[in-house]
Amino acid sequence: AAFLSLFHTISAFCNAGFSPFSDSLARFRGDMATNLIFAALIVSGGIGFVVLQEVRNKGLRPRRLSLHTKVVIVTSAALIVAGALLFFLTEIRYLLQGMTWKERILVPFFQSVTARTAGFSTVEIASLHPSTLFFLILLMFIGASPGSCGGGVKTTNLALLFALAFGRLRGREEAVLFKRALPRETVARSISILLAAMTFIVFSLIALLLLEERNLTATLGDEVFLRSLFDLVSAFGTVGLSTGVVPHLSVAGKALFIVTMFTGRLGPLTLACALARRGAEAEFHYMEEKIMVG
Repeated sequence: AAFLSLFHTISAFCNAGFSPFSDSLARFRGDMATNLIFAALIVSGGIGFVVLQEVRNKGLRPRRLSLHTKVVIVTSAALIVAGALLFFLTEIRYLLQGMTWKERILVPFFQSVTARTAGFSTVEIASLHPSTLFFLILLMFIGASPGSCGGGVKTTNLALLFALAFGRLRGREEAVLFKRALPRETVARSISILLAAMTFIVFSLIALLLLEERNLTATLGDEVFLRSLFDLVSAFGTVGLSTGVVPHLSVAGKALFIVTMFTGRLGPLTLACALARRGAEAEFHYMEEKIMVG
């Protein structure tokens, strides 16, 4: 028991998602204490060490926290709440129908937390409704926060994108969060990371469907696209949740998943470091010209 507790504690905090149990954590889906402890460990490991240190030193007083910590905490909380609510609404007539009300609350909450990069599950992922799988894909793509054990494109990039879009719709040139304007270089870097990640996933999906068309069509039928996308994004975000695609793949398909996992873990960080380096100032500037965008 002590070894299992230590194993799961490290696995949860590091957002690894490994469990010696064949059903992951399905046997604990109605245990409130176990769900809350795992959720706390997952969030602690995925929120970032900078945030943990600042909260430890300054507490949760908004006026004393940095902009980064505020953005991470608010965005993470919003994603957990939104994910749990959407899971509940989409599965209340399907997966959750035969469960107790306690399980109907714990399962959506836990899956919303773990989908961001932890990879534990208290239900069979392959049995989820397609709409549930779709927004879980979004959660896995976003992932955890910078400087954490988790993967994904990070919560701060999502917040920056929304701040930029909201600001432009209101006629502002800069992105503003908590009454603080964000540097243009930071915003440009964030958009570059998001576009690079989406481009990589799109081309990886195309390659997977070309390589494994026969294997996947024979086993998954009409759900080939959604389930392949789910498992690819899960690999890119180093989540570990699966709808059962990988066991049916050839060596080439599995190699593609390995590359996707390494790229997802190292790609955004490497790209961010590369973009952070200042190159030599150009001695000229191109002429500006407007185009229609909407």
